[in-house]
Amino acid sequence: MMAAMVSVASGMSLVFSYLPKYMDNVHHLNTRENGLLSSLPFLGRGLSIIFIGILTDKILQRKWISVTKMRKINQCCSSFTAALSIYFVQYVHRADLAILLITLSTASLGGTMSGAYTNSLELAPRYASSLSGLAFTLNGVGQITAPIAGSLIIQEGTTASWGNMFMSLSAVYICGGVVYVILGSSDELPWYSQAKQSEKVPEISNISQIVIKMSEKSEYGH
Repeated sequence: MMAAMVSVASGMSLVFSYLPKYMDNVHHLNTRENGLLSSLPFLGRGLSIIFIGILTDKILQRKWISVTKMRKINQCCSSFTAALSIYFVQYVHRADLAILLITLSTASLGGTMSGAYTNSLELAPRYASSLSGLAFTLNGVGQITAPIAGSLIIQEGTTASWGNMFMSLSAVYICGGVVYVILGSSDELPWYSQAKQSEKVPEISNISQIVIKMSEKSEYGH
């Protein structure tokens, strides 16, 4: 969970920090055009978080697949789509096509909010705040170090150096997705289940159970 979250946070921090600089260095846009186009990835990400979140809840409510599979599908599709999109930015020579690919990349990462970012609410519901706090602390480290590393890659400001950064971003996204495919789960952690059985931890439903129960109540209400 944490590896997937850090990969996304680091990549997003790098993109949002240096996108205006990229549009200036490579595509030579004026301030107004740069500001307008550089805002689109933010908009795309915000809208995708809402849309994918609603779609995920609908699928979980209908119990079409397990929660773990749903989280992995969201995380992996998001990470791999983002990786592919950002990789091909280096091969386009038009500003509109470049921003289209970057927007697709950031928008696809909106699915991670219904993937690894939701996991702490399911692994140990009673301690979700502590797990989230630890995960977001590691995210913060990634968000600090990623722009520093990025500045070293693009210090020459050439098209080739920007290409190296996009390839690095692609690798980071893929690594996060692969790790989550192999190790990710929405099942409660063993120590948490044992603590519940020994009544050391009060029972509390995780977020997925709540969504499913709300759906069942709605169906019975009709």
